[in-house]
Amino acid sequence: MTSSTRSRGYLPHLETQEAIYFVTFRLADSLPRELVIQLRKERDTIENASLAGNTRPGDFSRLRELRALLKKVERCLDRGIGCCHLRDSRVAGVAAEALRHFHGRRYACWRGA
Repeated sequence: MTSSTRSRGYLPHLETQEAIYFVTFRLADSLPRELVIQLRKERDTIENASLAGNTRPGDFSRLRELRALLKKVERCLDRGIGCCHLRDSRVAGVAAEALRHFHGRRYACWRGA
């Protein structure tokens, strides 16, 4: 099975033939702007501590702190704050149709249980 990596300036994507991919949609207002700013400051503090030489090789405290921050972000996202446009069946229908547009030609969509 062959795989390749591609990027359009965002996150790199590893593509493999016959693979199964999971897609999550997050809308721009899923986190309040103030919270995004606060979370970015927390991330920068953790990263700057590492760059300042406050960690030793083999010290995984920074990694643990970043994982804890990621869990905090996920909890905030799971609260469903913001406009939640995809709760509107009309908007959700448009998104679903966009996903089905290339079904059978570029990919096959599986419907979750």
